[in-house]
Amino acid sequence: MLDLTIIQDIAIEHHTKIEKARLASEEQYHVLADAMPQIVYTALPNGELDYYNKRWFDYTGTTLDETQGRGWEMLLHPDDFPKFNEKWREALRTGETFETEYRFKRASDGVYRWHLARAVSIYDTDGHILKWIGTCTDIEDKKREAEAFATRAAIVEAADDAIVAKDMEGIIRTWNGGARRLYGYTAEEAIGHSSAMLIPADLQGELQTILETIGRGDTMEHHETVRIRKDGKRLDVSFTLSPIKDGQGKVTGIAGIARDITDAKRSEAELKRSNAELEQFAFVASHDLQEPLRAMAGTVQILQRRYKGQLDARADEIISHAVAAVTRMQTLVSDLLAFSRLTLHGNPFEPTDFATVLADVTANLEVAIAESGATITCDALPQIRADATQMRQLLQNLLSNSIKFRGSQPLVIHVGARHEENAWHFVVQDNGQGIEPQYFERIFILFQRLHTRDDYPGTGIGLAICKKIVERHHGHIWLESELNVGTTFHFTIVD
Repeated sequence: MLDLTIIQDIAIEHHTKIEKARLASEEQYHVLADAMPQIVYTALPNGELDYYNKRWFDYTGTTLDETQGRGWEMLLHPDDFPKFNEKWREALRTGETFETEYRFKRASDGVYRWHLARAVSIYDTDGHILKWIGTCTDIEDKKREAEAFATRAAIVEAADDAIVAKDMEGIIRTWNGGARRLYGYTAEEAIGHSSAMLIPADLQGELQTILETIGRGDTMEHHETVRIRKDGKRLDVSFTLSPIKDGQGKVTGIAGIARDITDAKRSEAELKRSNAELEQFAFVASHDLQEPLRAMAGTVQILQRRYKGQLDARADEIISHAVAAVTRMQTLVSDLLAFSRLTLHGNPFEPTDFATVLADVTANLEVAIAESGATITCDALPQIRADATQMRQLLQNLLSNSIKFRGSQPLVIHVGARHEENAWHFVVQDNGQGIEPQYFERIFILFQRLHTRDDYPGTGIGLAICKKIVERHHGHIWLESELNVGTTFHFTIVD
């Protein structure tokens, strides 16, 4: 017969082993919980919390005593508490998994951040809830990313331009509303199909060129080409394509923006045609006016030479005015002819040494430079691709302008140049009279003058010619000036 004491000792020893195992398991759970980045907690069957991991105390700055039971409620955003509490009570009632999003206060800065709370119930052998084990995960950054993505997606969808993403096989992966309006295909009709369906048969080679260019990591900016709609209509488009890269920098796709420029191209062609017609008209009109003007000038000059002093003073005055008027008209027609020739009779662009251009211009203006006492200085000047004749015309007009409108102090004119991106930026700087800001744009308009002919001779066409020459070279001209200090003309010539 077994000794009862021995049985009791065995039972106690067994119970002790079980308790030690439980404590060891609980200790392992706590160590594991403390290592997790989320808040981990356990709750009694009635929902009162009885354990938090280290992350809780680091995040909330509270003690276990402060948040024992339901003290955690003080850390919830007031607007989120009703929903949170309702879902928690429902979970306690049904034993179903608890899950909800809420804002939780961070101790370090007092800011409420969005969290995702989850809790599951653990049952004993009798089917009763033994514990609730839960986590709280900070999802603020993910939520912001999701909101930003949704915002970007809405912007992309609402954009007037076609915004399309393709993989490196040219298969369409995204398709916005602008693409639907531009090309006529719905997203369902386009996504998953090759972008070759948008390319006319005579331009199919473009797709391989695009894939190779983007595959190298390069971009294609404002590339003009032709695409075809679902209804077969051809469109002039301008598109910009950029590579899509993964975290390792590998190109995995293509992001593209396309814009319909059909109307713009048509308007541009019409404008070019109209300008060409106007230039041709100006050329013919000014050319044909030269002969009768020469005849008229010859006639009035003969009158002036033959009858000056033989008639009364009034007659001499009238003849003098006629000679001056005809001379001005001849100058005006000559300048107009020069202006119209800029595009119609321009020379091809060739390598042009700008230092040589300056030397030629100063030689042409030798007398004017000497009479004005001007000093001409310059930087090292580059070689550019340009119409050399028009470069001389441009620089001569700008130097003549500085000489004409010099101030009271000795005139110094400096010509400089520096390279910027894809263009040379030139300056012609003087210490002359200067120009008031309200006239900065006006002086480049044909026949615009800021002074009377009595003050300064000329037709007001010189700076308009400069503007036209610069624009023919795909550049831009502008000025900076201050009264009684000087003027700096800037212009660019594209490489």
